[in-house]
Amino acid sequence: MVTPQSSAILPSATRIISIRTAGSRRSGEAYTLDRTPSKSAIVEALLAEPLDAYARLAGPDSADRPAAELLAAVVDTTVELHGLVDVIGNDPSLQSARGALVTRSREINEAIVVVLAGDGPGRPGEVRAQAAYAVVKNGTLALLTSNGGSLPAADRSQLLAAALRALGGSAS
Repeated sequence: MVTPQSSAILPSATRIISIRTAGSRRSGEAYTLDRTPSKSAIVEALLAEPLDAYARLAGPDSADRPAAELLAAVVDTTVELHGLVDVIGNDPSLQSARGALVTRSREINEAIVVVLAGDGPGRPGEVRAQAAYAVVKNGTLALLTSNGGSLPAADRSQLLAAALRALGGSAS
């Protein structure tokens, strides 16, 4: 879910990033750019919100959360992050922001899997939690790509049902 704040920032950030990437320094743009944070700082600020949302999903409050609700929140947060990651693209000047994103994402992913596994039966519970997480995370990204950046409600429901089956729970 893209918040009103990130929706308002995203077009301006995208424009600033594209101007900086193109190396354009016309007089009006140069003045604006000299008074704005670096491209990397803008991207890091935009990514902070969805990464914090992922971190909250792995927090202590999620331990008592039903698996279906937690998996649904992973889908929604993945949708939000996907839109922002598109801004980064393959811009070489944003390599440090991408590196930080990958490292933090890996840590958060592992923590969410622990929450999904709960007090389950050891290794089999962990394997099922990994499978359920992979279904929602990778499934969401694949569906966003194939649907031009949107996730229809019917696809979301099917994805969550598949993840719950992988976790060993019911789809309802």
